Amino acid sequence: MRHTTWWAAALVAVPGILMAAAVAAQEPPPPPVEPGLAPGSRLVEPRANERVKKMSAFLASSRAFALEAEEVYDEVPEHSPRVQLSNRRYVALRRPDRFVGDAAGDAVNRSFWYDGKTLSALDRQQNVWTSGTVPATIDEALDWAFDKTGTVIPLADFVYADPYSRLMGSVQRGVYLGIHEAAGVPCHHSPSSRRPSTGSYGSTPARSRCPASW
Repeated sequence: MRHTTWWAAALVAVPGILMAAAVAAQEPPPPPVEPGLAPGSRLVEPRANERVKKMSAFLASSRAFALEAEEVYDEVPEHSPRVQLSNRRYVALRRPDRFVGDAAGDAVNRSFWYDGKTLSALDRQQNVWTSGTVPATIDEALDWAFDKTGTVIPLADFVYADPYSRLMGSVQRGVYLGIHEAAGVPCHHSPSSRRPSTGSYGSTPARSRCPASW
């Protein structure tokens, strides 16, 4: 079964502030991406890399913020018609030791709570609740949840102390496509593709990330 992601939009909010990108003059078209890359090499347009750096710096310096993403993608079963699915993912945090996350839609229905000592999770599809003691910081708790249980918290890469390394560490290609509208908000559009075997987005080879603070 293969998945084709069409788009995903993330909106960044801090208490009392919504950082929206200003619509700039028409951007020149991005350079063509070469069809093949040598192992270990990467081809990321400087404008795309710079936008991710600025967005990551903003998130890393924010004591509290919330993210919401809507994703729409195709599921293509081997012997069945193509099906379009959608999910909504949400996370809010207060550094260094509080977050809540929620994922709901066609493919997932889970919620998570972390209070600096305990991580709790509710799977509404399976009607299962679990809770346990975890490390005392957000980064350590996220790593523990993944390493011990394989659980990925919604939008986890954005809430680490160093979002840039999480988002771009395994990216092989990236381009800047200019200002596009996502969920009614003008955003800098920078699609990228990762090595399929790495990163928390490994199941979707290409993803468009459009935080409104870029």
